[in-house]
Amino acid sequence: MPATALACPICFGVDQGPVTDGVRTAVLVLVGVTLTVLAGFGVFIARFVRRSRAVAGTEPGSGRLETVENEPVPLCR
Repeated sequence: MPATALACPICFGVDQGPVTDGVRTAVLVLVGVTLTVLAGFGVFIARFVRRSRAVAGTEPGSGRLETVENEPVPLCR
């Protein structure tokens, strides 16, 4: 069996047509959606890092030099 018979028509290079254009457009849309979701996660994580640094006083320009002490809070008083 020749090697070209094992390739799918999309990978092998089928003639141009509306189906081929649709598949290519669908792949580009899915890549775009994936990159958008990944960028959203990146922004979400970056905001948490920025907020944690601001609370800890290590954010440039925060003006806080003292450390935050973590004392256990009693459940009952």
